Amino acid sequence: MIREATDQEIAQWDKLIEANPDGGHFLQSREWAEFKLSLGWKPLYKVYEHKGLKVAILVYQRSVRGLGTIWYISKGPGVTSQHDLYEVVDALVASKPKAFLLKVEPELDVDDVDLKRAATHKIVKPARNVQLKATIMVDLRPSEEEILAGFKQKARYNIRLSARKGVAVKPVDPTPQNIDIVYNLITSVHERAHFFFPARSYFEEYWRILTDSGHGQFFVAEHEGEPIAAAFIIQMGKHAWYKDGGSTRNKRELMAPHLMQWEIMRWAKERGAESYDLLGSPTRDALDGSHPLHSLYQFKSGFNEHITEFAGTLDVPLNDRKYQLWTGGLERATLAVNTRRKHNLWY
Repeated sequence: MIREATDQEIAQWDKLIEANPDGGHFLQSREWAEFKLSLGWKPLYKVYEHKGLKVAILVYQRSVRGLGTIWYISKGPGVTSQHDLYEVVDALVASKPKAFLLKVEPELDVDDVDLKRAATHKIVKPARNVQLKATIMVDLRPSEEEILAGFKQKARYNIRLSARKGVAVKPVDPTPQNIDIVYNLITSVHERAHFFFPARSYFEEYWRILTDSGHGQFFVAEHEGEPIAAAFIIQMGKHAWYKDGGSTRNKRELMAPHLMQWEIMRWAKERGAESYDLLGSPTRDALDGSHPLHSLYQFKSGFNEHITEFAGTLDVPLNDRKYQLWTGGLERATLAVNTRRKHNLWY
């Protein structure tokens, strides 16, 4: 049921990912596999086929000193039901991977995964999620007029105000000058929010890989020649994602980020995207204002108030003793050392 992908399938990997039931995710793309390889993860290209269900699965494999290896399926496998998730996980376990842990991250709604039922398939919920569990999505299938009408009144006002005040948003090439602009603007936001911020080389590596493949695009919003907001967008098949972005405190009254997001949505829609993922929101039970993403939620909710909350990271321990050592403190220590020494993300 689980087999290695053929050379021909690997050569067309992104098309296989886009054909998955969930429409694919950029973290399962061949380009992201190239990026992860530079960080110490070995990509394994797998295909599951059984009774009409076919799923392309990119498994990231990494060694942990003293324990063995981890298999991590970032934002996958690309299924759309709990039943199919268990079917694929059972097949992966039956393939006898040389690993002590299998981690999966299906984009299934949190309410669609019964953890008691998952436990019968040896799936457990870990204490931490690798990727953000909640996000805000914008449906790009309606007309532009209908999409705009679905925004909050204040968001629509800010978009029109920004355009009226002379803010111009445009896609730009990945020149050294434009990369400087984007990096400096996203850095300022992270510094204000006190988030961990990887080294510049971390961003530049995947920006290069994704722009070279045609999946990545920089956007800059300017006013009177001054860059005041910028973003890096990823688009694959019918999905687009707001990967990185930032804006200056200067000229905040021009509301450039609102106009920039609207122009990005229009651009993605023209390229065939049917959904736009704003990547990152507090969970539905954490809207009291204390969540570190609360200010971003206030901005993003102007485009859609509904929070899409996924089941998040799920673990399948393949060696109980090693898994207990990993979750008992070794994982936390490994991530901390990696952050301090390499200034990037371990997962």
